[in-house]
Amino acid sequence: MCLILACQPKLFIAEVGLGASLCLQGLWVLQTGLSLYVDAFIPEGCHKLLDVVSGVEGSTKCDLDESRLRAVAILDLVFVVHVMFVIIFVMLTYAVVAKSVGVRRLGSYEPLPANASDSNHIQMKALSGTQA
Repeated sequence: MCLILACQPKLFIAEVGLGASLCLQGLWVLQTGLSLYVDAFIPEGCHKLLDVVSGVEGSTKCDLDESRLRAVAILDLVFVVHVMFVIIFVMLTYAVVAKSVGVRRLGSYEPLPANASDSNHIQMKALSGTQA
């Protein structure tokens, strides 16, 4: 998205996609922190290791392989729920803004004449406001 925005800085959909991805990243970091460090969110059959001094590696361990697979499946499902939440939130926000603001044209000037005879003399609109 950043590369697309670097090439096309006014591309609105790239900005929306970048914002949605940052929102999803923040939600997933929150979910990961809850799943690793809060006892109520640790999946059944897994437990927090108390002898880990720092770092995420090895801070939660599952006793059985089935418990580990179940925990992975639950986190996959939660990730899909987070993605769907972000998509629905972005679509609803876009719909509300489009409904309240409406579709606006980017400029109020008419297109320039296409024929060759009028191309040397173009009538400009008068500026509104104070005149010098």
